[in-house]
Amino acid sequence: LSGLQDELLAVKAVQEGAQDYLVKGRVDGAAIGRSIRYAVERKALEMQTAHKALHDPLTGLPNRDLFHDRLTHAVTRAKRHESLIGLMFLDLDRFKPINDTLGHAMGDKLLMALARRLEDGLRGSDTPARFGGDEFVVLCEDVADEQHVVAIAERLQRAIAQLFTRLAAESPLVQPALPQDAGAELDGASEALGAAIRRQTGLPILPHHSAGWLG
Repeated sequence: LSGLQDELLAVKAVQEGAQDYLVKGRVDGAAIGRSIRYAVERKALEMQTAHKALHDPLTGLPNRDLFHDRLTHAVTRAKRHESLIGLMFLDLDRFKPINDTLGHAMGDKLLMALARRLEDGLRGSDTPARFGGDEFVVLCEDVADEQHVVAIAERLQRAIAQLFTRLAAESPLVQPALPQDAGAELDGASEALGAAIRRQTGLPILPHHSAGWLG
């Protein structure tokens, strides 16, 4: 709020980073309303920009950066409360042929549908994230034990299998069955993820196929 003779100073303040200014003697309902409207619009834009920076643009799931931030806080809480954390790594086999044969639109449709299945099958406190391509990771906090994580993983598996069965009706390239060596591939992926988390947190990882728990 500047004086009548200080409008140039107010403009300079805006140039230096101030969001808006009002001049004494010229403040009325319209001016105040304009300032409030601009402030609301700026805040909405800031929130939109922050959301885009931390979420996958296709699926809307948290991205790698947001997942790492939540994992860091989850580990801190787990240490403080002596609780357990579950981590799951998900990878779609034979995803490239879908993009190559049916087009990226079909591939994107599959990824977005998978993201919704993950969100619907998890608790509000859990975090599903897309790391990129067809790689997804799920963080489950406050799990009771290893079997609790396995139960969550099996529930997600059933939901995803239903999705693939439905999409298989649209294209023979989309199949609900996992390949014979899928277990070995998931074990390898889980071991790699576990090693990375051990390096970051110093906590042990106990693998169980595609699901694991740490504490």
